[in-house]
Amino acid sequence: MPFHFGTFDNYPDSPTLGTPSDTERALGWSFATAVAAFVATGSASDWLPYAPAVTARIRHLG
Repeated sequence: MPFHFGTFDNYPDSPTLGTPSDTERALGWSFATAVAAFVATGSASDWLPYAPAVTARIRHLG
């Protein structure tokens, strides 16, 4: 959830998150922005629409 809502500082003792770097925070911002764009418009900015038969359209974050 911290990547989606940018709430990294709310989980200071998380063994999974450790101490998030600026790069990880930027990744969270990118992810949250893409999700918000998809919810609002049905598209995530420069991402191609989802097509299950076309694996080349899978977007990997990170």
